[in-house]
Amino acid sequence: MDVETLALSQLGIKLKKIGREWHGACPVCRTGRDRFIVWKEGNYYCRQCGEKGFLKLDDSRKLSYNEIKALMQQREEESKAARKKSLESWQSQLDLNKVMSWHNNLTPEMRIQWNNDGIPDYVLDSYCVGFNPTKWISVDGNMISVPAYTIPIVSNQTKKIVNIQFRLVNPPAGVGKYRQVNEIPAAPAYMSEETEGDFLLIVEGWKKAVVVFNFIGKSFQVVGIPGIVVHPEIMESMRGFKKKVLMPDPFAVSDRKNLENAVSRFKKYLSNVYLSTVLWKPDDMIVSGKVSLPQFNSILDNARRIS
Repeated sequence: MDVETLALSQLGIKLKKIGREWHGACPVCRTGRDRFIVWKEGNYYCRQCGEKGFLKLDDSRKLSYNEIKALMQQREEESKAARKKSLESWQSQLDLNKVMSWHNNLTPEMRIQWNNDGIPDYVLDSYCVGFNPTKWISVDGNMISVPAYTIPIVSNQTKKIVNIQFRLVNPPAGVGKYRQVNEIPAAPAYMSEETEGDFLLIVEGWKKAVVVFNFIGKSFQVVGIPGIVVHPEIMESMRGFKKKVLMPDPFAVSDRKNLENAVSRFKKYLSNVYLSTVLWKPDDMIVSGKVSLPQFNSILDNARRIS
């Protein structure tokens, strides 16, 4: 059987051959169209969430355990180097004037909307949040233009922009509201320079992280992740914190399979991780006044340990 047939039968995904590799959507994090890579030896890897493994090949092409392990290690190192190179290339070409022009596009009405969502003006200015009236996206193979807010994601260590999150305004039905630049690694949004400590709260997205961080009086580190199933390198950046509480969006909690994938991944890479499931998005319940600070802290204290 060929690679495409094996992937369809074993993983339930369709692949397209590009050069010496096969690419497709990841069966685990279900993002993108080409982030999941399969090589002719049968090993596969997702550049987004880090999922890796090996297709079951026919007997004539079986490899030993050590050969499989060596191949996977080699591919992982190659992928890591490629991600680093892509990021450095993107950073070198990043037009900071464009980022600033997007920021200057913010109207007083847009600022009021952000303020009502719990994001004050000083945050909009310090992060250089902006507005791009013509963000091009692919929908069902067609390129369309959608207005979008722009949120530069800045490394809490290097202070360099490591990605840009686009918050689409009135996206087409079935199209997610948030996305980052596809060509480079998805990046977490840490709220302070702290890389280790007693406590870390993990929420989905920059906006939630900012609202929560301000609400708690900046008393502990908060990070906004680009999705509930994240790349191992992002989880690696969390290792310095003793207790880590994951607070996913209610929609993510309702998607049992996706939540199980996320929990399994956190259990695999990190220890002392707790899961807090709530009925509302954390920023919504804070801005609407549904929860006080003591109540919010109590929610965190009652999180269920998963690793």
